[in-house]
Amino acid sequence: GEWGETINRTIYIDNDTIIHDIWGHFVLELDAQPTAGGTLSGGGIHPFSAIVPVEANPLPGWEFINWTGDIEHVHNANSSGTTVTMPASDVSLTANFAITGIPENLDLSNETIADGDTECFDALQTITVSDFTVETGGSVTLIAGESILLLAGTTVEHGGYLLARIAAREDDYCGIPRAMEITKEPVGSKGEDVVPSDLPSVVRENGFFKLYPNPTDGTFTLELTSAELEKTITVEIHSMLGNRLFRKELPAQRLHTISLESQQPGIYIIRVMKGENVGVERLIKR
Repeated sequence: GEWGETINRTIYIDNDTIIHDIWGHFVLELDAQPTAGGTLSGGGIHPFSAIVPVEANPLPGWEFINWTGDIEHVHNANSSGTTVTMPASDVSLTANFAITGIPENLDLSNETIADGDTECFDALQTITVSDFTVETGGSVTLIAGESILLLAGTTVEHGGYLLARIAAREDDYCGIPRAMEITKEPVGSKGEDVVPSDLPSVVRENGFFKLYPNPTDGTFTLELTSAELEKTITVEIHSMLGNRLFRKELPAQRLHTISLESQQPGIYIIRVMKGENVGVERLIKR
């Protein structure tokens, strides 16, 4: 038939001079908001009038809310699993997710974090703390979306640990699992002595190494637990004030002994870089 003068066609000609006409195929673009909320399937290039299944799968700690965007082509915008009928144009959809299981506000009072206990409390807006004690050897992290109020009666004994901070991003809460191995970030061009902002504040286990004893009296062992060893690893030690105290490239053998005997008692961040991955661990020196 006639192609007409206003229709753009795209054709490919292979070696046998067979014409392949891909006109009539359009892009279905899927995005997650926020990106940490879940995974999506069904996007890509689809023919006109095709009924395309799409799926939004929330990650742990998140729930699906709805689809937004070109929803006139969506069968059910409130269903995480639905279909899209492709029009004669590209379609853009956003799957919206929300955090679940974290209160808006949290009051902590008459609480004691005992020796050996590690706790994390979070709230989307405000945490209010009063008559709260962290005993020697206890550890607690407070994460809020807007503010943290430490009122009278909040006590941290010598050798105890309390970190209060504002969430840096949507998945930065203790109720949401976070990967222990993160994409490697280059060291600042001027070698700034700063701790990366996305270091987890409390790490209970690590994907490819472990430290012991923890707490330590000065010397500790770094053991690589991954079966695949790179030629070298890089180890950094940071103070909780953000100063980089140690950086050294080491052979990727299974065991390394590292000393903190020249440092004061306190909390230290151990950062290990192996290939394209980075792991972090919190170490206590008594």
